[in-house]
Amino acid sequence: MGTRNLTIVIQDQKYKVVQYGQWDGYPTGQGLNLVEILEKTNLDVLKEKVSKLSVLTEEDISKKLKVTITQNIIEIQLPISLG
Repeated sequence: MGTRNLTIVIQDQKYKVVQYGQWDGYPTGQGLNLVEILEKTNLDVLKEKVSKLSVLTEEDISKKLKVTITQNIIEIQLPISLG
């Protein structure tokens, strides 16, 4: 049975990341994973990158999405930059 969880990052009183998880939501699961990641992370760099995140509106999504439907499979491509 899954232990659901919700990871939320708030910066300047704005939601920047909201991620739902179906499994391992207990402190020794995702909680420990998060602590391990943060221990290895330069928090100043993380804060800077999080400050650049923004919420996509429906209009943004419709402009940027490429949707392909083939044999009952819907493929959605959203061009993003990971740099």
